[in-house]
Amino acid sequence: MKGKLTVAIILILVTWATAQNRNGIPLGVGDSVPAVYLNTLEGKGVKLVDEINSTTSVIIFYRGGWCPFCNAHLSDLQDINRALRRKGVKIMAISPEPKKGLEKTKETNDLDYDLYTDTDAAAVKFGVATLVNGKPTLPTPSVFIVDTKGVVQFVHFDPDYKVRLEARIILEKVESIIKR
Repeated sequence: MKGKLTVAIILILVTWATAQNRNGIPLGVGDSVPAVYLNTLEGKGVKLVDEINSTTSVIIFYRGGWCPFCNAHLSDLQDINRALRRKGVKIMAISPEPKKGLEKTKETNDLDYDLYTDTDAAAVKFGVATLVNGKPTLPTPSVFIVDTKGVVQFVHFDPDYKVRLEARIILEKVESIIKR
């Protein structure tokens, strides 16, 4: 009896934790982008849904400009940015880094797409970070492609922070989504 009660309590706690912060389970295809606020490079607070603004978007979560894997991925994305823009698609890269970190990352990698600071636990709400002692951890590097209505059409999420989705594959996925 004691074992069944323990299992029941654990199940209740896991269910509660998942409802609170998605507990490392990322949004899936068909899910709507959650209502979150971000800070732009200029320090302006914006709603993610307003930034999407009826535009197909590639939303990237990355750990920070101090991460060599992140810098390589962000630079790789820069290589496809012009092709994405011609298709009316925007890249939005989100990190927990403060403004100065974003500025350095943008300059170091010569990026011409938008970087945002996660000020509203967006990584938690997207399910790519968990809470530790009540605070969000670093996001797991992830890619979400969302349509013009803010609905997720593609997700790449790998708990190994060194594994990144190649830019050419992102471009292929965007092209197949636009054709639908």
